[in-house]
Amino acid sequence: MVKHVYEEEEGGAGSRKVEVCSDESVIEEGINPLIGNEEVTTVQIQISRNFYEIADHLWQSQSLPVAKSITLLLQRSLPIRILTVGKKRSAGVQLIIDEYIEKLKHYCPVEDVRIKSNPKNARDVMAQIEHEDIAVMGLIKSNEWVVMLDERGLDVGSEQMASLIGDAGNTGASSILFCIGGPYGHGRQLRERADVSIKLSSLVLNHEVALVVLAEQLYRAWTILKGQKYHH
Repeated sequence: MVKHVYEEEEGGAGSRKVEVCSDESVIEEGINPLIGNEEVTTVQIQISRNFYEIADHLWQSQSLPVAKSITLLLQRSLPIRILTVGKKRSAGVQLIIDEYIEKLKHYCPVEDVRIKSNPKNARDVMAQIEHEDIAVMGLIKSNEWVVMLDERGLDVGSEQMASLIGDAGNTGASSILFCIGGPYGHGRQLRERADVSIKLSSLVLNHEVALVVLAEQLYRAWTILKGQKYHH
C-alpha cells in the first residue's frame, strides 16, 4: 500500500511524503523501497498532476475496490481468455461474441476458446463431466489466473467484476481465464484449480447465454476501469 500527500509549489515542483510497504521479494527484484517517511521531490506535467488528483479522489470515495484496481492496471493488465464447453454456437450468438471481443481488444488481448461438450460421446453423465474436465485442464496454462463461472459461485456486480480484473493484474499471472462449463457443470479438477468462482446470475443460463453475458460484462468492466461512460 502506498500513501502520498502532494503539495504543489511554484514552477510545477512538489513534495510528496511516501510510505511504502514491501517484502523481501521486491528487494530481490532490484527495487529499493523508500524507508519511513523520506521526502521525494517531483516535477510533473499537467496531465500527471491531473492523474494524482483523480487517484486521490477515487481512493477517498466509496468506490475503493475500483480505485484500487485502476492503480493496479497502471502497472499491469492481463490478456483475457474465455473457455467454453458446449456445442457449436449459433451464427447470431457468434456474431455478438465477435463484436464484444473486438471491443475488448482495445483494452487487452482476448482469446475465445471452445471445447466440444461430451468429447468422447460418453453415455454416463459423470464420465462426460470427467472427459470435459480433462480437456479443460489440458488448455489451462500453469501460471494462469482461473475464474470459474458457476451457479454456486460468488455473486458479483459489474463494479466487483472490474475490481476482480484489476486485482488479477497483481497476482503474477500471465493471463486471466474465464471458464464456462458444459450442460452438467464443471469437473473436480477444475474446481480445485480455480482461483475464484463467480456467478453471473441467480438464474441458470445455458452456455451461449452465459457467454454473451460474460463478454458484455468484461467489456463493461474495462469501461469502468477506464472511467468511460458506457457504465452508468
